[in-house]
Amino acid sequence: MIIHVGPVEIEIQESFQKCRGKSIRGVDEIDGSRLIGYMRTPDGGDIHVGYTKWTDGSADVIGLVKVSGPDVYERATKAGRMPVASESPDQVSVRLQALRYKEPGRANLAFITWDELNKLLGSSASELLTNLGAIEVGTAEQILGATNNKRNQLAMICSASSHEALFGAFALTRILPLMKNYGIAQLSAI
Repeated sequence: MIIHVGPVEIEIQESFQKCRGKSIRGVDEIDGSRLIGYMRTPDGGDIHVGYTKWTDGSADVIGLVKVSGPDVYERATKAGRMPVASESPDQVSVRLQALRYKEPGRANLAFITWDELNKLLGSSASELLTNLGAIEVGTAEQILGATNNKRNQLAMICSASSHEALFGAFALTRILPLMKNYGIAQLSAI
């Protein structure tokens, strides 16, 4: 299956494969099951991204390897892990933080607004996520009932089998910001 998030083309494999690695919860390697998405950018970027369900019950989407393209995409493999939280047996949620530069070469996950995501994408980010399978989008307070200091962080709920929405959210908040130097340069299309 192939989907697009702005100029990013994502080819999602059809089946999960066994893997071994470190989940977000632990320091030791454990078993998991991983679905791979190949994210390709107009500037030659080819980033392999995995949606992994770990045997400890956690799940995440993370950049696995930058195969080609500008060095900036390496950051998606080092600081771009997106935890996937279970909301019910058939629904999951993710928080939408974006890789943002505060200094050249050092993008970190940061708060982002819908307006900023819309500028990065060049169209409605919430509409894109809904079209890819999101059931709800909004703030963590609105859709997850969060009451802590991160309640205004953007979030998305989707079906546990909505792989397009999960990979789309990763491309929207990790790959596009790196491609467009979010935080240190004017937002402009390639």
